[in-house]
Amino acid sequence: MEKVIEQYNLYGHSMQREIAYLVAHGVLHIMGYDHEINGIEKVKMREKEEKVMELLGLPCTSSYVLSDEQ
Repeated sequence: MEKVIEQYNLYGHSMQREIAYLVAHGVLHIMGYDHEINGIEKVKMREKEEKVMELLGLPCTSSYVLSDEQ
């Protein structure tokens, strides 16, 4: 929960969305996806994460990148 709180404050997401995202992210890692291999794998993983969010009826966003101000 510490990571959920940290990230939902940092990125401005709801707590519900952050929990769902982190669960989806973890499951995708278990399934073999890895966003640290190269850019294409990162894009594939992000697409899967956002599809899960869409299926759950949670807002899709790519706001996991901090602006220069943060």
